Amino acid sequence: MDIKYTFSTMISVDYYLAHPDMYEKDRNWVLMLNQYLKKHTDALLTPESLNERSFEIWHREKFLDREQGKNILILENKDPFFSMRNYLLNGHTEIFGAEIGTLIYGAGKGIIRSFQDFDLCAEPYMKHPENTIYYFGDLDYEGIGIYENLAEKFRSRWKIIPFVPAYQSMLETVNTKLRQAKQAAEDAFQVPQKYS
Repeated sequence: MDIKYTFSTMISVDYYLAHPDMYEKDRNWVLMLNQYLKKHTDALLTPESLNERSFEIWHREKFLDREQGKNILILENKDPFFSMRNYLLNGHTEIFGAEIGTLIYGAGKGIIRSFQDFDLCAEPYMKHPENTIYYFGDLDYEGIGIYENLAEKFRSRWKIIPFVPAYQSMLETVNTKLRQAKQAAEDAFQVPQKYS
């Protein structure tokens, strides 16, 4: 892999060495950054706006502003939020097969109130029109109601859709546990051979 010996020491290549598929995907952008750092290190001493620096490196003003559409995942509950957050922080980029760029902790019904200020408070990349906003919460009356209220209230500005792979996984887990419980009950109530 060319990054092992030819890259600027200012670039940490550990992630790409561990994820060569991601390197192949990002290769052109990483090479442009590497070239910039090798030839224009002194330019980093001069403060510039995000857009100016982005244009210098990639010839695209909005590149560092994450101009590409991203998947944003809103999570109703704290436990899945922290689990998925740790998973992404450990170098993973996909959750249930979907590349996720940002997680938002919804805090139950609190997401409806806090999402009202999304346009004012969110980072610019989060408001990109090509973003997909997913929602994952409890699969009960209240959880479904939170999703429906959120999606309806903001539908004129954002399309918020259920994060189907997570719900499928939840249902598969429930089905597996039900099968195991059924089998355990059947095993517990079987009459031993010597008594039949």
